[in-house]
Amino acid sequence: MSEPATLAFKGLTSQTGQATLSEFPGINLVQGEPSLEEIIDAVKTTKNLAVLPMWNSHEGEIKKLEALDLLFQRSAKLLRLWPRSIRFECLLSKHAETSGKIHSIISVGVAKAQCSKFIEKTGGEFTSCDSTVDAYREFCNSFKFDAILSAPEQNKGGFRVHSSDVANPLNFTTFALLNHVKSHDWLPEKWGTWYEVLFPKTGVFFGVEMPIRVVSLSDDQQQLLNDLTADATRIDDIPKVVFVTRRREDSCGLLFEASDIVIDEDVITEEGYSAKINIIPEIGVYNKRYSDRAYEYLLENDNSILSNDFIRHIGTNTCFYACPPLGLVTHGFEQTVVESVVRRIITKYFELFVNGMECSTPQNKFFERYKPLYLDKGPDFINFHDIGTS
Repeated sequence: MSEPATLAFKGLTSQTGQATLSEFPGINLVQGEPSLEEIIDAVKTTKNLAVLPMWNSHEGEIKKLEALDLLFQRSAKLLRLWPRSIRFECLLSKHAETSGKIHSIISVGVAKAQCSKFIEKTGGEFTSCDSTVDAYREFCNSFKFDAILSAPEQNKGGFRVHSSDVANPLNFTTFALLNHVKSHDWLPEKWGTWYEVLFPKTGVFFGVEMPIRVVSLSDDQQQLLNDLTADATRIDDIPKVVFVTRRREDSCGLLFEASDIVIDEDVITEEGYSAKINIIPEIGVYNKRYSDRAYEYLLENDNSILSNDFIRHIGTNTCFYACPPLGLVTHGFEQTVVESVVRRIITKYFELFVNGMECSTPQNKFFERYKPLYLDKGPDFINFHDIGTS
């Protein structure tokens, strides 16, 4: 049986490669160290799957909008999102092992943000590489560096492990499995063993591009929210926004997941939306909901933070927001843009509750607890609890 070729950014020993094998045990990855350009090329052909890191809680693993751009530009389909902790080992060179001093450190560029507390503690000068794979090669071939922050699987040279985990608290990456835009036309046999892994689908990803309005929603945007929730009969049926990202200077893209497509391109003309609002009706399909996976990840790694109703984590040009009672987990790159969208969406939930939409007993208690504040202050009633900053 034929099998789609599967590429992971920078190959088997990279953080992306290890995340792929952890999520899909036994899958065969293409040999070598595929670059970003090679990955993008691959998903534009007809028989390739590719894994890219889409977002990191402290700093993005690659250029921030590459994976999302592929989706919003309709150049690829999304098949799965999943979170995974990113662990960095600190390995010592032979001379540093003898001296016990760390004056210079090399790693992938984003490790400077992801491991900032450890780097600051050592006082070492940081040198940036494009990936941990490139950094490890340079570390092995050069005598300039006292230490490397590498993926645990990369220590093939038997270097001494100074510290087995030097990442900041709550350091995780969201990975994306992508493939060609025509993959929905593939017959089961063309998927090979991937078919049983990815299907049957239980939901869809779709996108909305709209102007950024930090202070208030326009009439068109309010109508859009109404349409997105029109078919829901319960709070849990409402599509969840999992990513918010700036698309251009004056607009942002919202990536939703839902059990079914709840809106399509034609609604723009039918409802008289502004031409500035763009609907992408099917960015991809999934059989595992990302918001559930992200919530489970937070529960497993630090369930105390989920005792708060409104959660905010701010990294270096990245952020995420969560509302556990509603099952919302929303990632993004710019705090002001993401927070504005999250506030408006949570407010929409309260509007629907007040108008009689059915919800669970715990959700009912949650809504009743904050209803007076919501009615008094609107979106400003939400007080986010900051996590992962210490």
